[in-house]
Amino acid sequence: MHLSPRQFNLLKEMNIPVWVRRNSSLQHAPDNNLLAVPESIHEQQIFQDVIHALNLAIEDIKVTTKHIDLGTTLWQFSQGSEFSFTHNTLTTPELSQIAQSNELKIQLWQTLIQHHLV
Repeated sequence: MHLSPRQFNLLKEMNIPVWVRRNSSLQHAPDNNLLAVPESIHEQQIFQDVIHALNLAIEDIKVTTKHIDLGTTLWQFSQGSEFSFTHNTLTTPELSQIAQSNELKIQLWQTLIQHHLV
């Protein structure tokens, strides 16, 4: 079952824990195409726009070098221009690449909408 950010926040406000099943073998599988999350990601306007669209605040997320934890979804970056959403993990090109391409911006928003993240 997938929760929208709004549903997740409502459950959080009611102190109802949300359990997310994660396949540990998939999480630990090395993927050489993954990129590190840049330290300056908070400063990128497109990142701020996405977080705002997801109805999240910076305090609601956790940024690591491998991914961004959005609560019910992990967001990671990969080489190339492919977008995917599997096992509650959103994989996109790096944000600087998306910010420079209108086509990639459209793909990002379509992916977010298609998987009911916004």
